[in-house]
Amino acid sequence: MSNIKDNLGINNSIMTMDWKFPLGARRFEGIAPDLKFGRNPAVGATEVTIWDGEIGYPFLSAAEILQVVSDDVKDVFETGDGAWSISITGLDANWDEITEIVELNGTTTVETTNKFLRVFRASVINAGVVTSTNGNNVGAISITSKSTSKLQAKILAGIGQTLMLVRTVPRGYTALVTGISFSVGEGKDCIVIAKTRSNLFDNAAFNTKYTLDLFEANYYATLESPFYVPEKTDIVWNATSSAAGTKVSGSFGYILVKNELIEKA
Repeated sequence: MSNIKDNLGINNSIMTMDWKFPLGARRFEGIAPDLKFGRNPAVGATEVTIWDGEIGYPFLSAAEILQVVSDDVKDVFETGDGAWSISITGLDANWDEITEIVELNGTTTVETTNKFLRVFRASVINAGVVTSTNGNNVGAISITSKSTSKLQAKILAGIGQTLMLVRTVPRGYTALVTGISFSVGEGKDCIVIAKTRSNLFDNAAFNTKYTLDLFEANYYATLESPFYVPEKTDIVWNATSSAAGTKVSGSFGYILVKNELIEKA
């Protein structure tokens, strides 16, 4: 346990990190580094989330079956030239991480077996025609909650993976956000806003945790003192711009650490 403590730099309630520590941290049980990246090509005066859906992200209040459909008939299992199946990763009703593989049926809707409370990643697993120049899904693939009809994830045509700066910390873990990067195109401005919301009590509000003003710039930062996000907390990165149709891209790196490791440190 001392190696985990030393490498994470956990000392009492103060969390800092030596970023020379390699993120091959999976050699320690209960530690999982990850990267979330996203893009929104239509940012304007109204605050929106940086993801494929372009609007503010619509979180679910209860776990639901998901419905999956492409807008192109070529995305069909085993016979189509496009995507055959996709994986969906999120959280179940207990706030535990789950992944399900769904076989596509073109423009006909298929449903998940599991109920999802949160969705934060989806990607194409296999396809009929595989090339290195596209994501192998011919059409855009939408993932929507069955009961409330809320878009939870979208794989844009030819991309093969969701682009969504949305994450929820699973039960029993704390997320340490370690670094960020954002970009906005030439002659454009934007304000990037990180927000979190705890789900440990009802009607919790989103709180702003970080803001960044950009003008035709690429921005990269390693957080010397990472901010930590407790279990069952939603994280979204939003943006606004003075110009309609502003393209904003970004990413954030984080490490999931089991709470018991932090408590024993």
